[in-house]
Amino acid sequence: PSTDDKPSTDDKPSTDDKPSTDDKPSHDKPSHDTTDCIAYQLYAIHLVLTTKGVREFRERWLQIETRISDWSRASGLSLNPSKCYYLSPAKLQVRALMIDGKAISRAKTVTILGLVIDQRLLFKEHVKRKAAQARSRLGQLHALGWERAGLDTKRILKTYQLAVVPFMAHAVSVWVGALEDEKLARALDSVSGLAARISVRAPRTASHAACQAMAGICPASIQLRMLAGRCRATTGTSSDLIAALGPEAAEPAWRVDRREPHPLPPWRSSLPASIRPREEAIKLASAYRGPAIYTDGSKFGDSAGGAFLAVKEGEVVERQAFKLERFATIHQCELEAIRRALRWLSCSAHR
Repeated sequence: PSTDDKPSTDDKPSTDDKPSTDDKPSHDKPSHDTTDCIAYQLYAIHLVLTTKGVREFRERWLQIETRISDWSRASGLSLNPSKCYYLSPAKLQVRALMIDGKAISRAKTVTILGLVIDQRLLFKEHVKRKAAQARSRLGQLHALGWERAGLDTKRILKTYQLAVVPFMAHAVSVWVGALEDEKLARALDSVSGLAARISVRAPRTASHAACQAMAGICPASIQLRMLAGRCRATTGTSSDLIAALGPEAAEPAWRVDRREPHPLPPWRSSLPASIRPREEAIKLASAYRGPAIYTDGSKFGDSAGGAFLAVKEGEVVERQAFKLERFATIHQCELEAIRRALRWLSCSAHR
């Protein structure tokens, strides 16, 4: 939320569409709509705060802290300072920010939706991590799958294009400017070079450029620039289209296709939901005595995972916990917990 306004509650579901406390499966007639059979609670876990400058940041932080605290209390939410971080330029001499008398640590990088954001928005750390993780994935695929399965060059390259390139290209339209740094571009090119060397069975001392030419692979830095340009040309402005194609290639009559990332029609209205005060939410959850499955996904530091708990007639009938790779996002942890709960439910005698 901007410092000029109170923290926005636009991300919260409208309080006008509060779900009824009677959101339980109907016994009058069978229903095949899963939305009629689900009771759910929502919890806010992320809050992004921005200011316009250092001076304004220093002057208004106390006011911002008050607004955040008031908003969280009014919404029945709580902030955990141990899981909160803030980014700021190095010249901002603030040892620690405080919320409710507890300090918030300063971090050099914060990962949001799989994108590593640094304090100067240069995205160098994101490119370095993506390149290192992509090389690790290639090594694991090479050791576990390709040699044992006896895959040929064509299948190896197809695996690279369908699995590794999309992984590296995550949010590339945001951080493509970092590829102006030759070191970062070479780091990504080493990934495509490794894939080419594995595909043509070249020795470790072989040149990456030679292997890429033999395998017919475009260097990763160039391929990612192309993907970023295509994304900006299809979702940006006319100037982005000209920048992607060049002033001589772009026709005057061409226009940008204003497509959305997920152009799905609103066939079904969104689920009604509301954020209840903490005490009311705990009381409501404790009063429910029917069968229930509780899921949770969590990410803290380099650890990621989740769990689910199935309760029937007041007794725990199933409990499972799992861990994911450290690069998994909080949303992936939450969805994996739901997926495992549904998979258990489909094969369980308790359904």
